[in-house]
Amino acid sequence: MKTNEIYTATLMDLREVDCRVFTDYNAKDIQAQINNPESQLSSLLEKATKEINEWTARSLPNFYKKLDEQEFLEVYPRYVMLIVQSMQLGEIQRARYNDFKNFFDRVTSDLTEAFFEDHSKFYDAEPKPANTFDAETERDLYWNSRWNKPSNLHELQFIVKKVSGLKAVYSNGRGDKWFQPVIDFYQEWDVFAQVNKELKKIVVATEKVLKEKPVEELYTCAACFCKYRMKNKTSELIAYHGFYREEGDGVILDQTCTGGNFVPFEVSCDGTIDRLNHLVHEAHFARKRLISTKETLEQRKVDKDCKPGVIDRIEGAIYILECELSTVFPRIQKKCYEEITKHYPNRADEAIKLIRESKLEASYLPKEKPLKDIERIGKTLYGEVWVAQLTRKLKNEQGNPLPQSTLKSMRDRNTFPMYIQKQLPAIYEERLAELKAIESLIYPDSQKEEV
Repeated sequence: MKTNEIYTATLMDLREVDCRVFTDYNAKDIQAQINNPESQLSSLLEKATKEINEWTARSLPNFYKKLDEQEFLEVYPRYVMLIVQSMQLGEIQRARYNDFKNFFDRVTSDLTEAFFEDHSKFYDAEPKPANTFDAETERDLYWNSRWNKPSNLHELQFIVKKVSGLKAVYSNGRGDKWFQPVIDFYQEWDVFAQVNKELKKIVVATEKVLKEKPVEELYTCAACFCKYRMKNKTSELIAYHGFYREEGDGVILDQTCTGGNFVPFEVSCDGTIDRLNHLVHEAHFARKRLISTKETLEQRKVDKDCKPGVIDRIEGAIYILECELSTVFPRIQKKCYEEITKHYPNRADEAIKLIRESKLEASYLPKEKPLKDIERIGKTLYGEVWVAQLTRKLKNEQGNPLPQSTLKSMRDRNTFPMYIQKQLPAIYEERLAELKAIESLIYPDSQKEEV
């Protein structure tokens, strides 16, 4: 069969259809568009599906039967539509080509396996040559053709030649009986391997055209610091994207970068602060997983029924978690800190606080300044709102309420006047009495024991 017959499997005009509709990975995302009563997309796909199924049943009957048996028939027509659309437009995105390739690789592997399951029953039931040598040779050749079956589209284009070479070994005509059905099965649908070669050329041509187009203005993601376009012409947010990060000895791709929810780094570092906040929680859960995984490892080591390879996998998981805590997370934090201090120095304190909260290695941070005496006392008594709380209690030398500005000035100069020191014992005793009053609420059981 020639490839142009596939390109006319449906006569519907598919040029205006979003190519994501044709892939089973993206079909759910735009199901609402398909079901929209005002849209003609649903009827268009329905007609195209009917034409493709009729063409396949007529032109590729054995292939169509196997598709139906292996439950590929529901998805198959849309990938043929993708082929037809690519030829109508003369272009195809690499992502959509990869979807097509992955689907037909699965089809090639599953259909070939199903075919040989049926064909081997026929082979086993037939009488074998009386000569032992001929019988063993025939068996070896037959199983050679089975175990060298194609597992993807690329191998499909060479398989007919291989099986024909096995068939030629026989001079007594038995090769026609065993190998001709295999050759006929492959020849019926190896045209998709030729389609694959043509689509590869279209992908290259499409990417060449895209490179020649003017480059869109790119902005920096506030989480991964890579360059991306905006979501659209009116949006203020970076386009959704994934990002690479190191993990152990390799690099993995996170499915979604959190920077897609924020404005570019050129506008604000809110996305960077959010990334640091996420790292605090990631570090916390990584420590918990590390502890539980190490406990599991100790249990498996003393388990006599532990299967081979389980301990190696657990040790590998421990290694990855340790790498995250010792290398990956600190490296991301350092990058965020450096960018914030360089471009948004007024928010460096927020970054420093989050990095210290994560309790990861951070030798690059400035050393913490020791608390002043009055600040240490105030924070111990009242926490972060100590300035407001202490000024309500303290009096100046004239007996008037102490202004907050005066207390802050004492903290900055690290001075501790005598008239302030004399008032602190009473404030301390009052605060201690307040804490004592709620002791029974905090320790209810201790009250009962004393009684």
